[in-house]
Amino acid sequence: MFSFFWPYLRQYKLKLTLAIGLCAFVGVAVSYQNLILKYLLDDVLLIETISNKERYQRLAFIIGSYLLANIFFRSFFYHLSLRLFEDVRQKVVFAIRSHFFKHLNHLCLNFHNRHPSGELYSYMFGTPLADIQSFLHQLAMGLPSAAFIIVVTLIWLGFWDIVMTTVMAFYFLCHFGVMIWGHSHMHKLTASFQATEQEVISHVGDILRASRTVKFYSMEPQMEEQFALQARSISAKSYQRAVKSNLINMAYESNTYIFFAILATIGCLRFTHGFIEEGEFVAYLTVFLALQAPLNALFNLAAQRGQAKASVQRIQAMMAIKSTTPDPSQKQLQPCPRQGHFHLQSVHFAHGDKDILKDINLTIPYGQKIALVGPSGSGKSTLSQILLRLYDPQKGQITLDNCQLKEISGRDLRRSFGVVPQDPYIFNTTIRQNLRVIKPEAIETEIIDVCKTANAWEFIEKLPEGLDSLTGEGGSNLSGGQRQRLAIARALLCQPAYFVFDEATSALDSKSEQLIQEALEKATAGKTAIIIAHRLSTIKHCDRIIVMDEGRIVQEGKFEHLAKQPGLFQKLLSTDNSFQNDFSVY
Repeated sequence: MFSFFWPYLRQYKLKLTLAIGLCAFVGVAVSYQNLILKYLLDDVLLIETISNKERYQRLAFIIGSYLLANIFFRSFFYHLSLRLFEDVRQKVVFAIRSHFFKHLNHLCLNFHNRHPSGELYSYMFGTPLADIQSFLHQLAMGLPSAAFIIVVTLIWLGFWDIVMTTVMAFYFLCHFGVMIWGHSHMHKLTASFQATEQEVISHVGDILRASRTVKFYSMEPQMEEQFALQARSISAKSYQRAVKSNLINMAYESNTYIFFAILATIGCLRFTHGFIEEGEFVAYLTVFLALQAPLNALFNLAAQRGQAKASVQRIQAMMAIKSTTPDPSQKQLQPCPRQGHFHLQSVHFAHGDKDILKDINLTIPYGQKIALVGPSGSGKSTLSQILLRLYDPQKGQITLDNCQLKEISGRDLRRSFGVVPQDPYIFNTTIRQNLRVIKPEAIETEIIDVCKTANAWEFIEKLPEGLDSLTGEGGSNLSGGQRQRLAIARALLCQPAYFVFDEATSALDSKSEQLIQEALEKATAGKTAIIIAHRLSTIKHCDRIIVMDEGRIVQEGKFEHLAKQPGLFQKLLSTDNSFQNDFSVY
């Protein structure tokens, strides 16, 4: 586990060394506090061979040194070490969280399709990072001071009575053995708990995200039942973890009780035979009890190490996942052509055992507007996603001009595209920020221009706050047509060379569809546009129509030609409501 943390910790070596050095002073101060009773009894109260004046001088020295050690060395130095350790801890946790998010952010769409957002969120802000934070805190603040307290105390006691000190040392060894045993069990418990928690968070997140559908169909009782099932699952696992954790604590406490009895018995015998004085006997017992605090800190650290180890293993497993669409090496890297022709040769793509695209051969010259049509599941959206390198085909090759698509970085390629999906995601912020997410440096005039091109300005300028109006969660404050026009404006802001419109006008009323169509015409003038559509009225003016069925291209041509030619397109046209009244013209 050290190998996981060291890359994040090594830049803070000096701070950590200074903090540990301060903890050494804390350890000495606490040890002196634990042992002071011996000196008060044997050197002040019980000694009969000194005058009262000397007795008071000794008392003043002991109390004065006690106050100095605890106020200055213990409190002040502990505060300084805490500030150093806490600064390092927060920076390390931030670095781990950022590194993890960056890794997730660059993984392929295939990965994100397999892992729900609730599960990924739990890694960054749930139990795994929480366990690591707790472990780092205990490691930083508990281990150094506890270790110094125990070591300094044992060395100090060694000058008093070797037999009693040996019993204390043996107790510590047995205690550490119990810690190691408890750590292995806590690791297994935590791994099991986190696996259940991950599954529950995923299910509950799904239930919460479906709130609108739940309301539509009055599914509240079913959702409450599902939630109760998940809550019972995590409760059962929590109960199991609590019970087994208590058994580990019982073993630890039993070890303490047994050794206290042994120490008290041997102490009585040693005192009776004159080997130790009253103050030493009392001090050994009080030190034994006082050392339970640092020992508990070490025990908790061992338990938290087991939990943190399980969390680290989960994070490492996720960090080891590689993207199925990796960026090329620096030697292979090519810039993305801004006015390129797409060529697809014998492209084949499958999800698992299911073939999605089969032997696709297609050329898209720059500036051409093509439409992809076909029944649901025919591979239209997948084809557009392959052009965006959200997936890589298993067979065949795709080039953009003379560049293999795999030789262009995914970010560079996708920044050259303006993409408007069927249900665009609108962030819960202002309209302005929703647009600037694609281009943070965009100035006011740029934003207004793209909104006008997308026919979005006509509704934005009527809003009380204009561009600073809040969109609501998922764009709930906007209508479907307004969300689509906002998405088109967002796509235009980065001045893309190519466009993909995936069902951009589906489920819209006729007025909204007309506005979207006008926006598309203006946006795609002179640029490559790939339009995926079920409503065939939206593709009449496309340069080419590609008809797909079961992952293959089955027809290709202009609208008028395909409408008159027997085949799948004619069948689709006959069932399209928008053409029911004038199908006969074809």
